[in-house]
Amino acid sequence: MESANEDSLVESGKPRLNAFQKATGEIVEMFTEYGIQVTGGFMLGFVNPPERPGDKPYIESLEQIEKTIDYAVTLMGHGMAYANPFIVTPLPGTKMWDFQKDYVVRHYDNGWSHEKGTMATDQWSAEDIERMRLELLVRANGADRVTEMVRRGTWPVDA
Repeated sequence: MESANEDSLVESGKPRLNAFQKATGEIVEMFTEYGIQVTGGFMLGFVNPPERPGDKPYIESLEQIEKTIDYAVTLMGHGMAYANPFIVTPLPGTKMWDFQKDYVVRHYDNGWSHEKGTMATDQWSAEDIERMRLELLVRANGADRVTEMVRRGTWPVDA
């Protein structure tokens, strides 16, 4: 699962299947019933080039990101073991780099991170995206599980 926002997935060249919320909830329940833990990675802050010259770029709105947060919370209710949000990050050498590099507002000495906001748009700042990531972590998993993740250095799921 990456997003509740079908537009974001389609614009990023990702399968729409990830946005079929009812089916995804049922699949999570099925896996959980058989003792298989499901974790979810949720991408936040899509920034994609225009589909055609002259069109506007696609920039995921904060409202659309809120829907992804709600989606993660819902899937936790279906039995998902852990929800981990990632921030869309322009990586040098990738297909999206040529477009996304124009939105880069900061870089980290330890490299490009999917946990830190590096881009900003007219709709949101890098700090806004980082806050949304933290909101998803805490709302979906609960503060105690986030604390355990920090302590372990990995998602708190059992082997």
